[in-house]
Amino acid sequence: MALLDQNEIHTLSIACDGGRYPSVGRLHPPAIRLERAMRDLHGLEPDGLPDTRQWLHHDEPYRFLPAEGESLHQIPVGPVHAGIIEPGHFRFTANGETVVRLEERLGYVHKGTEQLMAGAPLE
Repeated sequence: MALLDQNEIHTLSIACDGGRYPSVGRLHPPAIRLERAMRDLHGLEPDGLPDTRQWLHHDEPYRFLPAEGESLHQIPVGPVHAGIIEPGHFRFTANGETVVRLEERLGYVHKGTEQLMAGAPLE
């Protein structure tokens, strides 16, 4: 989260009764992608999450947001993309030469390394 005053950083802990917690993304949209990833990786369900699509499970079709409006068209790129970032599927919605929305679907190379290492011996 971008902060204007770094002296105002706070930590909040909340009990996730039944694996659920109030969505931060409802009030701070940049948190939506992280909440989707936490749900897919750890099973924690954000109540009131505005975007409930899967984030890392690529075995199901992905519902990109539709292009609605006169003269809008979508340009799909990927999932194989040879840039400096990881492979991803990028869906550009454009009006002529102006991009009005970009959706990205990342995580194609996610291997679950963190879960494999949890509890592993150090030797």
